[in-house]
Amino acid sequence: MAPRLDGADVRVTTRVLPELRAQGSDQPGDPKACRLQFIIDTVGTPVDITVVDCQEEYAEQVVLAGQEWRFEPHNGTAFPSRVRIVREIRFNLQ
Repeated sequence: MAPRLDGADVRVTTRVLPELRAQGSDQPGDPKACRLQFIIDTVGTPVDITVVDCQEEYAEQVVLAGQEWRFEPHNGTAFPSRVRIVREIRFNLQ
């Protein structure tokens, strides 16, 4: 099992936000947030993403955006192994 690091240990170097249209009772411009768990390989690329908390109708597109994220350790040292972190993705509906 990969070690769990907190936000102080890893930083996002590339962040892609989902472009989602409002659905159901949501309105354009509504702020939304989803929490994803990332398993990150030794070069900072997500190899597995699990939805922790997200409206079902937005989860798939948020995961697709999360696949484009890239990470690196705050101290600049290469990852000694795969790591597991949870990040929140905030976005506004279009």
